[in-house]
Amino acid sequence: MHLEKELFLSISNWMKTKNGRGPREIKVILEETHLCVIFTNFLSPLEENYLKLNGDPNVLNEIRSFLIKNDNMLLKKIENIIKKSVKNVEVEINVKENCGKIIFEYGKMDGHGVNLSLK
Repeated sequence: MHLEKELFLSISNWMKTKNGRGPREIKVILEETHLCVIFTNFLSPLEENYLKLNGDPNVLNEIRSFLIKNDNMLLKKIENIIKKSVKNVEVEINVKENCGKIIFEYGKMDGHGVNLSLK
C-alpha cells in the first residue's frame, strides 16, 4: 500500500506541474507486471474553453498522450519508486469524457494483455 500512495502523490504532482492542475480523481493499480493509473476531471481551464468553442478533441487527446509518453521525468519517477525498468507505456486519453489512463508495463504479459477499459 505504501508504493501505491507514493505513486499516487508522484503522478498527481507531476500532472499539476506539467498541466497547471492535477486530476480531481486518480486511481493507482499496482500489479505484478504493470502499473495502471486512471484519472478523471483533469482538463485545464484553457482546454475546457477550447472544447466549448468546438475545438477538435482529437488534438487535445494527441497532445496529452504525446506529452505523457515522451516525458522522461515521469518515467524515471515511476522506475525509481517501483524499482523496475518500464518496457512500454500505453496512454489513452478521452477529453470529451475528461478521463484517461496510463499503463506502465515492466514485466512480461501473460498473453492476455491488459484490458482496463475507461467505460
